[in-house]
Amino acid sequence: MVNRLISADENNNVPDSLNIRDVNLPDRLQDTALNATYGPDAPGIQAAIAAAIANSATDVDDIYEALDGFAMISGPDVDGEGDSLTAGAGGNGLSWPAVLQEIITGAYSKPCTVNNLGVGGETSATIVGRVGGVPWLATVAGGSIPASGPVVVTLKSSDTGVAVAPLLQDGVTGGRGLNPVDIAGVRGSLSLNAGVYSFTRTAAGSAVSVPEPAEVTTQAMRERRGNTKVMWWGTNDGTSDATTIIAREKASIRKLKAFKKRWIVLGLSNGNEASRAAMDAQLLAAFGDRFLNIRKYLSSTAVLAQAGITPTQADMDAIAVGAVPPSLLSDGLHFTAEGYRRIGRAIYEKLKALGFNDQWGTLIGDDTENAPSIYLEDTFNRADGALYSTTTPIGGKAWSGAGAGTATVESGAAALNPTGGEIFAIADAGSSNAAVKATLKTVGGTSAQLVMRYTSTAEYLIISGKILRSRVGNVNTDITTMGYTVAAGNVYEVTLNGTNCIVKVNGTEYYNGTVPAMSGTKFGFAAYPTTNAQRWDDIRVSELP
Repeated sequence: MVNRLISADENNNVPDSLNIRDVNLPDRLQDTALNATYGPDAPGIQAAIAAAIANSATDVDDIYEALDGFAMISGPDVDGEGDSLTAGAGGNGLSWPAVLQEIITGAYSKPCTVNNLGVGGETSATIVGRVGGVPWLATVAGGSIPASGPVVVTLKSSDTGVAVAPLLQDGVTGGRGLNPVDIAGVRGSLSLNAGVYSFTRTAAGSAVSVPEPAEVTTQAMRERRGNTKVMWWGTNDGTSDATTIIAREKASIRKLKAFKKRWIVLGLSNGNEASRAAMDAQLLAAFGDRFLNIRKYLSSTAVLAQAGITPTQADMDAIAVGAVPPSLLSDGLHFTAEGYRRIGRAIYEKLKALGFNDQWGTLIGDDTENAPSIYLEDTFNRADGALYSTTTPIGGKAWSGAGAGTATVESGAAALNPTGGEIFAIADAGSSNAAVKATLKTVGGTSAQLVMRYTSTAEYLIISGKILRSRVGNVNTDITTMGYTVAAGNVYEVTLNGTNCIVKVNGTEYYNGTVPAMSGTKFGFAAYPTTNAQRWDDIRVSELP
C-alpha cells in the first residue's frame, strides 16, 4: 500500500505533526511544534482527512487503513503514571489517582476509570518502558527462551542503555501496566527474585532463539495507549536537568493512539524554587499549558487553608523558599492523605481547564471543594476472587466479614454465598452518619440485605428485602415494611444522620423517620441460607451533604 497523505509505522502509529502532503515525517520534526501539534485541537490530522475526502477514493481508503485502530480523542479513562508518589506511599491507603476517581465519580454522569500505574522506586527510564513509550531491551541468558519455565533476563533502556528496575515495590505481579509482556514474540511475565529478573512464558511451546537484545512490549504498550495520560516522572532520577525526562515523555506522547492526544505532565515536588527553577522552565518550554508545576501549587498558604491546616512555622519557612509545606508530607518526600488529596484536586482542575472532562458525561454533582467526601466506594470492577482482605478503590477500606460462607468478587459484583447461617461482608467507613448508595445486581431468592452501622453480629441496621430492621443486643426489631418490589437493578439510597433515616429505592422515598441510636461505622451486605447467591454492585458511603 502507498499512503499518499499519511504514513504509519509498523506499530500503526501516525505522525502527529503533519502537513497535507507530508509522507514519513521524522520524529525530530514532530518536536518542533509540540504544543500546537499535540494540543486539544491538533489540526494536522483533521486537515489531512479533509484533503483526502476531496481527492480520490483510493486516498480515502489509504488513510482509513493507515489510521485503523486510532480513536478520535484520548480517553475517557485516565492513567496516572509514575513512581511511589503516584502509588500513594505515605497516604495511609489514599493516592492522588483515587482522589481523582472520587471527584469524577461523584460529579459526572458517565465517570471514567482512573488507573493507578505508580510503582515505587522507578526512574523515568523504567517508567517509560513500563507504560509504553521507550521500550526496554531484554538480553536473554543463553540466547534462547526455553520451551517452558523461567529464563534469566537482563533489562536496560533502549534510549540511553541504562539499567532499568521494574517491580521494586510492586511484588512479582507487575499489574500496573507491566505484565504480561512480549519478548521476541513470546507472551509471558517478568518477575524479580533476589535482584534477578526472570521471564516465564505463559504457554509452553518451542524454544525461541534470542541471540540479540529484544524489545519488551508491556501490557500498557499493547492496551493503554488510548487513555488520557497524567505523567509524573523523574523524582528517582536524581537530576536537576529535565532534558532526558522530557525526551522520554515526548516519546510516550508520540505513542498515544488518538488523533487528539490528551495528556499532562507534572513537575517534581521535592526541592525548592532555587533548586527547581531551571528544571521547571525546561518543562514549561517543552509542554506549555500541559505542564503542571505541582511544587509551586502546593507551596501556598491557600492550599493549607483548603486542607483545613493551620500553618506551622516550618510550613511558613518552606513556603518562603518555594518548597512543599511539611504539614502535607509524611516523611519529607511522600505525602500524607491530605497532601494526595490536594494533588488529586490540582490534577482534576488542570484536566478540566483543558476540556478533558467532556467525555465523562454531564456535570451532575458538586466537583468543588464543597463536595461531600467519599468514605469508601467499590465498583468491584476487578478480577474474580475472594472479597475479604481486598480494599475499596476509593477510601482504601478493607473488606472483612463474619459468619459462615464465602464472599467473593464475581463478574464485577460482590457475591455472598452463605453455608448454614448468616454471612456479612462489611468495610469501615469511619463514620456512622453517612449517605449510602448501592445497586442490587442479583436477587438472592426473594430478598436482599444491605447492612449499615454494623458493630458486630449482635448490632446493626439492615434493609432485608422490603423490611428496615434494627438488631440491638441480638434482638431484631422491624421498623417498617416498605412498598417497593425487590428486583435486580434496584438502586438503594439511605441517609443516616443520628436517629434520622431516609430510604429511597430507584429515586422514590419509602421511609423518612427514626431508627435506634447506633454507633457502628461499618457498611456492606449480608446473606442468609434462604437468600443465597445475591450480588451487589457499586456501593458508595459518603459524607452527608
